[in-house]
Amino acid sequence: MLKINFFCILLVCIQVSANDYEAIGFSPLFVSIAKGGDQERLFENLITSKNCRHISAGGSSVLHVALYHGCNYNLLRRLIYNQAPIDAQDNNGDSPLHVAVKMANFNAVQLLKTKCNLDLRNAKRMTALELAYHVLNNPQEFFCGDYSRVRDSLRKIYNLLSK
Repeated sequence: MLKINFFCILLVCIQVSANDYEAIGFSPLFVSIAKGGDQERLFENLITSKNCRHISAGGSSVLHVALYHGCNYNLLRRLIYNQAPIDAQDNNGDSPLHVAVKMANFNAVQLLKTKCNLDLRNAKRMTALELAYHVLNNPQEFFCGDYSRVRDSLRKIYNLLSK
């Protein structure tokens, strides 16, 4: 996660060209998601099946980046509709579902659960369900400050995945 954020911030700060993004493994769509802004307008031209299938040098798909940056539900649906690799695993073995769990994003987990492989394990040998249990019981490893709101969301996620 830190590697993606650092490189996206670096790319945005130095304003490299689209070809330079590609050279280090990030497409303009990745960087646009990381930059945020008016998502609907921003993604109209960038969301294509070709862009959505791109995998970065770090193994992250556009879904990984979108989830780490808190994209909205409609954007997630569009990325999936345009064939973003739903079971892609980054260099940590995390799938987009693992990332949604780490981010305590219940709506994303609900959407991804029906479409992805629930048995994928990350580098720590955890499925998304096992990760949800771990995060629920160790929120300080993943979140700062008050965990109460996150804990409620994580309980919902754990219950949803265990069905």
